[in-house]
Amino acid sequence: VGLKSIDGKLYYFNQWGEKASQLGVDVSCFNGTVNYEAVKAQGIDFVIVRVGGRGWESGLVYEDSMALDHLMAAKAAGLKVGAYFYSAAATAEEAVQEASVVIDCLGGMRLEMPIFIDMEYSGNFPAGRADALNSAQRVEIINAFCKTLVNSGYAAGVYSGESLLSTSVDHNSIARYSIWIANYTENNAM
Repeated sequence: VGLKSIDGKLYYFNQWGEKASQLGVDVSCFNGTVNYEAVKAQGIDFVIVRVGGRGWESGLVYEDSMALDHLMAAKAAGLKVGAYFYSAAATAEEAVQEASVVIDCLGGMRLEMPIFIDMEYSGNFPAGRADALNSAQRVEIINAFCKTLVNSGYAAGVYSGESLLSTSVDHNSIARYSIWIANYTENNAM
């Protein structure tokens, strides 16, 4: 169960021993320069690149300094590419601003994978500017972000931890979007 290396390639198996049909990684400027040819050779099929974020305390929007480098290098290696934005939006208007930053950064670049709004609790819970949002507010923010992307021709999705998604978001209201659930484990186990 979990991530396994077999003959130099990575595979992920669920609790029933079934192999995942695809494997992906997410990257940001914190990963530095990545050898995407080597990543592909290890069995990785897609890359989700952080394009930017919003400070969970300051509310300031920033772009990831290496987003375009990662996007172009992953595409050049033949990997499917998607993107995400670390959101600390407190309103739908801020979510539209965040999606617009992604669209501007991409400059028309086509992606094979969705663009995700990364919605998490802050590193200083409950003091983060978006920590106290209720389910209706979160859904409004998700929909504003995702609709902005869809209206620009991109596939959209939601990235979050299982805890936040299961307790703070009405699933029926976001079911039309791709869902990417963070599953932090020890030693790559499920």
